[in-house]
Amino acid sequence: MMGMFIGVTLSNLRPVSLTSTRNLAIIGTSIMIGLIIPEYIKKFGSDIDTGYADLNFSLKGLLGNPNFVCGVLSCLLDNTVPGTLEERGIAAWQSNDEEEASKTMAQNYEEGKEIYEIPLPNRIKQWHGWKYVPFMPDPKQKKRSRSLSDIKEKKGFVANCNIL
Repeated sequence: MMGMFIGVTLSNLRPVSLTSTRNLAIIGTSIMIGLIIPEYIKKFGSDIDTGYADLNFSLKGLLGNPNFVCGVLSCLLDNTVPGTLEERGIAAWQSNDEEEASKTMAQNYEEGKEIYEIPLPNRIKQWHGWKYVPFMPDPKQKKRSRSLSDIKEKKGFVANCNIL
């Protein structure tokens, strides 16, 4: 689970310049300190004494979480250590290309209610009392029948589907 989390997190660093010493130092420091502080809290958690039991509990919980410590430290370092917009990856996020692509994708595909079909026998699904339950479809409504090929033909949608 932790490996999956780290993989997803590091994949978000694609637009960031990983050849920059600044960025490598921030990543390395954040991961190292993010792993050291929770271990320290495990061993010496009783050393935290603010005078308020609830605050002590909250600090131990937050500082005992490596994800929180690493995230806060990396955010702090990224915003305080000087660097260019390209180094920080901000220039890539300011690009309008991705926004236009996501808008085009949203316009080309509409999900129907049939995707969220409740897995119940048809006899139970036809009960007329379901119209009063907010998350159940009304049995009187006609279902639209369309397939992915219909969507592609209508809207010009291009998709790559890998079926296992």
